[in-house]
Amino acid sequence: MGDAAGEPGTLWDTCGEGIIYDADSFLAGAAARRIADSLAGCPLLDETDHSEREHAAMVEEIEGSPLTLPDGVDGEDVLRELSCPSLGEITMTMVEDALSGLGYTACSDCDEWLTPRDARTGEPLCRDCALNESCPPVQGTAPTLTGGSGWTTGEPLVAALAPYLDGYAARQGAAYREDVRAIVRGSA
Repeated sequence: MGDAAGEPGTLWDTCGEGIIYDADSFLAGAAARRIADSLAGCPLLDETDHSEREHAAMVEEIEGSPLTLPDGVDGEDVLRELSCPSLGEITMTMVEDALSGLGYTACSDCDEWLTPRDARTGEPLCRDCALNESCPPVQGTAPTLTGGSGWTTGEPLVAALAPYLDGYAARQGAAYREDVRAIVRGSA
């Protein structure tokens, strides 16, 4: 507006962001100052403030989603992985894709995110789901292991799976359903 009005003179003046008023009128000057004061905190006029607020709202939107983020990952990490998201339009699929891009994969049975360290295919499981997968079927009598004690039907094979879960699975980042099933078959 200043370019259209020309150089400041006795007939006009500026106040705040682009407010031009008749400098010869006391009422126009007072109105211009009231308008400038009321617009001073408006985030749309302060693009940096608006961007920061929008960014914080998107981080809050991601962190408030029903999806549980992995340990050590926050909404900022996910937001950096997304390309040009808009506030209110971030979907669960977008967050899941971002987590995949960060190197995480979801447990096949629950919502926990795992960090596989190799390109292995299969169904990754978190520790709890691997133990649940190891529960022997509830049918017939429980087999007796060498040493006289048998399984208690329906309980996970913690003793048989512990070395796998604590060692091999820790190195590869996840337990895999096919390995758990093989351990259960071998333990039977």
